[in-house]
Amino acid sequence: MERKVVAIGDFDGFHIGHRLLADNAKKVANKLEYLPTAVVITDLPSDKGSLLSTKTQKTKLLRLYGMKVVELSYAGLRRLSPEKFVKAVLLKKLNAGVVVVGKNFRFGANRSGDVVLLKRLGKLYGYKIISVPLLKAGNHIVSSTYIRKLISDGETLLPAKLLRRYYSVEGVIVHGRHIGRRIGYPTANVKIENGQLVPYGIYAVFIEINGMRYKGVVNIGYRPTFNIGNNEKVTVEVYLLDSNKQIYGSKVKLEFIKKLRAEKKFDSVDALVLQIGRDVNNAKVVLQNKKVFA
Repeated sequence: MERKVVAIGDFDGFHIGHRLLADNAKKVANKLEYLPTAVVITDLPSDKGSLLSTKTQKTKLLRLYGMKVVELSYAGLRRLSPEKFVKAVLLKKLNAGVVVVGKNFRFGANRSGDVVLLKRLGKLYGYKIISVPLLKAGNHIVSSTYIRKLISDGETLLPAKLLRRYYSVEGVIVHGRHIGRRIGYPTANVKIENGQLVPYGIYAVFIEINGMRYKGVVNIGYRPTFNIGNNEKVTVEVYLLDSNKQIYGSKVKLEFIKKLRAEKKFDSVDALVLQIGRDVNNAKVVLQNKKVFA
């Protein structure tokens, strides 16, 4: 089995902290001619909530970054003592020559193992440890949990900097009630496939369809102006700017660039139409000079 440099984490969102792990793994692997490998722990307790990336997205991001990906289930690891984790997983399953982890890494049953123990076991079993410092954004440690909190609060700029890309969700265009078409702004409903963390409101977005990117506005919420019976479901409606492309049935990715305003109930449809016009103009200004992150 090929010798590996193993970076371990949940890698949700593959933010700049995760990239630092991968950078260290690739650098050492290149020097030693080992295989840079990301070990993704799946089914973590935090996975029960909304995530920054699906398992497929996470794997794609890591592979594009030059990492081989190995998935391990938390359920299959949680009862292993730290020493059994080292022998059964790091050595027997992965053939790790170097292990790259963050300074706060915990492992083994009841999270009883830490970096100090991992290094001590490394001396015993013949692998090396690289302990990577935690990155900070202001007074906060960069983590998937912190980024999820920012997004749930309606932030878009800082999450984009920490993720090195705009936060996005994916879904399929489906038919709705066609209210937008009747008021001069034809929208299409998006059935979100991987959760949605952003709060209700109107956003300037990029919309990716079949590899092509379009500018647009997305409305997320209950459509309160039309929700007379208070029984509407939450909808995600997208309006393409400067395009009349038919997109029903298409798979799309929505990249959230900036929140334009909160959702609001208007006294009349005419007042709503006027505000939508302002939203469209504001979105055009916001998106005019935006570029894709590296």
